Amino acid sequence: MARCLNTRPGGGHENHANAVICPRCDFLVQGAHIGGYELISFIGAGSYGHVYKVREPAPLSRILALKVLRFDQFNEKALGSFFDEARRIADLQHPNILPVYNFGKLEDERPYLVMEYAPQTIYDLFRRANGSRRVAYAEELVPYMQQAAEALSFVHKNGLIHQDVKPGNLLIGRSGQVLLSDFGTTFYLGMQTHASLGEATGTAAYMPPEQWQGNPRRDSDQYALAVCCYELLSGRTPFAYTRIEEMWNAHFNEPPPSPQQWNRRIPIEVAAVILRALAKDYRQRYPHILEFAQKYADAVQTAQQRYVCQVCKHQNRTGAQRC
Repeated sequence: MARCLNTRPGGGHENHANAVICPRCDFLVQGAHIGGYELISFIGAGSYGHVYKVREPAPLSRILALKVLRFDQFNEKALGSFFDEARRIADLQHPNILPVYNFGKLEDERPYLVMEYAPQTIYDLFRRANGSRRVAYAEELVPYMQQAAEALSFVHKNGLIHQDVKPGNLLIGRSGQVLLSDFGTTFYLGMQTHASLGEATGTAAYMPPEQWQGNPRRDSDQYALAVCCYELLSGRTPFAYTRIEEMWNAHFNEPPPSPQQWNRRIPIEVAAVILRALAKDYRQRYPHILEFAQKYADAVQTAQQRYVCQVCKHQNRTGAQRC
């Protein structure tokens, strides 16, 4: 007997030894093989799919990730666009984009993707010794914001808008680099797919006004990256409402509070850069996402000059009270 990889209460149903898909739920079965890949464990759920840890066939036997379309998302439109999306993502060869190695179909016709296994997100880089999360120092984010911006710039040059930039989709690769992931809500400029014109798609806490209206732009990803930066530095997003109506109203009408309100160590120059990228009107943000990342780095460099010890010349952390 083999158990399915459903981690929900009441999950883990027993199946016959050769089962691939659990008939009682849409989860896959531990130890089953899909296209030669052995299913090891369940990783989590993305915007429209379940993600599993798998082992590829010998001789490489690498640990990879397999993402399969959820059964509740399985319809003709999603099926047709999934493969279009898979091919487009596979063409996005960039050192800061999660690579896709293969794709195919399950026995029930649901499509799947095989990708790099990157179990850590950018959240995991900033933890205390006891494992609890901590806020990042402004200077710690510089390389990661640059890498994320470069990945998004490359996406934009290929005629796409990511639409779901958030810390959970900024994975950390084997070499410690950012890997942009989860293109399930990607908008293709000039055509309609999963994210059709006029449909609001994404994660509420990170969505700019134009995205709420179903009219995403390249600038929308800059806004979302600024929310990520704000959250990692302050420990919370600019707007922390639980009701979707309140979140909608905040993104349209409420000025975001300075991140310094939640963390006084954040330099004023850094806060100013983030707040400009969070402008309601996309025309008031930076002209290009790479400029946002560069202005962030410049602001950190300027702020750091105030934290050089005048006695020993040691460069302290931004916001330090003493050497």
